[in-house]
Amino acid sequence: MHSLLGKIIILLSLFLSFLYSFNIKEGYKLALENDMDYKVSKNSLKNLEYDQEIAKTLLYPKLDFSARVESEKLTLNKKTPGNNPHTKSDEYELKLTQPVFDGFEASFEKEIQKNRFRSAIYFMQEAKGQVALNYSRAYINTLREKDLLSLSKENLQISEDILNKVYKKIDLGYGTKLEFEEVKGQYVESKVQLDTQRINLKEAIEDLKLYVQADFDTSELSKPKIYFELPINIKEAIKAAFEKNPTINVAKTNVKVAVSQERKTNKNFYPNINFVSSYKLNDTFYSERNEDNNEYSLGFELNYNLYNGGKDNLENKKALQNIKEKKLLVRKNQYKIKNRLRIAWNNYKLYNQKEQSLEQYLLVKKDILDATLKEFDLGLKDLNTLLETYIEYIDVKKDLIRNNYDLLTSNYIILDSLGNLSAL
Repeated sequence: MHSLLGKIIILLSLFLSFLYSFNIKEGYKLALENDMDYKVSKNSLKNLEYDQEIAKTLLYPKLDFSARVESEKLTLNKKTPGNNPHTKSDEYELKLTQPVFDGFEASFEKEIQKNRFRSAIYFMQEAKGQVALNYSRAYINTLREKDLLSLSKENLQISEDILNKVYKKIDLGYGTKLEFEEVKGQYVESKVQLDTQRINLKEAIEDLKLYVQADFDTSELSKPKIYFELPINIKEAIKAAFEKNPTINVAKTNVKVAVSQERKTNKNFYPNINFVSSYKLNDTFYSERNEDNNEYSLGFELNYNLYNGGKDNLENKKALQNIKEKKLLVRKNQYKIKNRLRIAWNNYKLYNQKEQSLEQYLLVKKDILDATLKEFDLGLKDLNTLLETYIEYIDVKKDLIRNNYDLLTSNYIILDSLGNLSAL
């Protein structure tokens, strides 16, 4: 009965721990909700949608209504109005203007707004990726400090065990006071390292809280697993990054915007042709002859600038220069992403190789430490050998923990460079 109840309690605790686990994906959702840059970029999309709709209206007909009502008094050879009667008049006009040809301004404006909207989408993806990378680093760093804290506790426990062994030897009459002082100093140092590591973990937790804006327990954190297959080599990785990285795609789309803006400047070299019709009604209410008159007009209106001091040519040259600048920004971002990806790729390969070696090395060091502890009890090993073996074991395990999380971080940097991190 007690055995069954114990199993139920264990299963229930495992279920609850899984239910309330704070994994990296759940935290990323919170980090994204709390990031103001992402919210601003998301909101700007709506404005750009309106800009696209506005661009579509450039070739729509325009209907205007105007009205004028006035009173005049005419006096001859006088500086004051006098008693002459007022002359009142009124005028109303309804005017329809339909653009026929605008020098391709409307079509290029639609292209501009369309590409600006695409650029904003890539920019939002870039903002999401930046949040994902910064948050992931904070999450991984918290896990690292948590594991290092566990190692510090193990370090203190081993140090305490050695201290007890030396103290026991002194009681038996074959230990020295110098040995006791050496081990005691090592024990105190281990306590200081533990306290320092607790501070490091608290700082990491507070850093992570800046992103999720919520309290959590470190026991809820779980080491993330990545199920994304990386490219087969660095060449394929760079090729994929140039195609999918949002920073590069923002720069590429901005080139298209600049090209459309340059083409739009050529509108000044074309005439504007509008179809215009109007209906005008005069003196409806204030006709002195008790009659009103109407005017109807229908025709085409052409406007063409012959000379404006060379302004049009200068604006076009400026737009061409802007295209060159945007293309240089594409190359700059490609160069930046390429170098960043190369470093992360090389680190990933090195950390991966080092991890396998460290895991084997740690097993060896643990066996040596266990054997040295037994031989120390038998008087076959001296204290200095035991302390050196124990410190080497702790150092190797610390190196393995750091390497493990450095490997994970480099993997996340690669995914971010490929433009895939925010989708995980």
